[in-house]
Amino acid sequence: MNPSFLFKSKITNKKILAAAFTAIGAIVAYFSSPDQLPSESVSLPAASLTNPKKHSSAQPAKTLDGALYIAVSCNDGDTCRLRTADNKDIKIRMVGIDAPEFGGKKKQGQPMAPESKEFLNKLVAGKEVQINSFGTDVYQRVLGEIHMDDTNVNLEMVKQGFAEVYHGSPPKGLDLAKYQGAERNARNLKIGIWSLENYESPKDFRKRTKK
Repeated sequence: MNPSFLFKSKITNKKILAAAFTAIGAIVAYFSSPDQLPSESVSLPAASLTNPKKHSSAQPAKTLDGALYIAVSCNDGDTCRLRTADNKDIKIRMVGIDAPEFGGKKKQGQPMAPESKEFLNKLVAGKEVQINSFGTDVYQRVLGEIHMDDTNVNLEMVKQGFAEVYHGSPPKGLDLAKYQGAERNARNLKIGIWSLENYESPKDFRKRTKK
């Protein structure tokens, strides 16, 4: 075989191989580009597409549905009846406070009980309020703080001397510090129940008069 032919064949083969490697390199580079990589399909859970505020819970207390209620009336200085938008009544036992007790047929009530009830009714009756709920008690009353605009009604009762801080275990999540501070101030000012010479705690009154 002619040596010059073999030499030319080797050169041609080298050119073919070089061209092939160049083409392969170009293909690899093309498909390695980020723009050409297949995108991963991510399916978000339905909850993540909703307004996150609707899934956040207020701590430590929870507002009942963020709803507005009409305060119908208050039986005493720490219990009120509220009406929902669909005309259902719920009874609220105001947490953190204890107001003077009314008597019954066979026992006399405590001093300042009527005044406490009157003040609370003047404050909230017929007005829109909201509730921070802490569950229910054994009587199926909602344990809660009543709020009217920027006023914590429970706290206002203590501030004005129409209720004392509840002597017992508070519901989980309720901070009594602000109530205790308000009571100290009312005591120092000697207003409401703290103006009485022989004031008796509602808890002691219930214990003393219990059958």
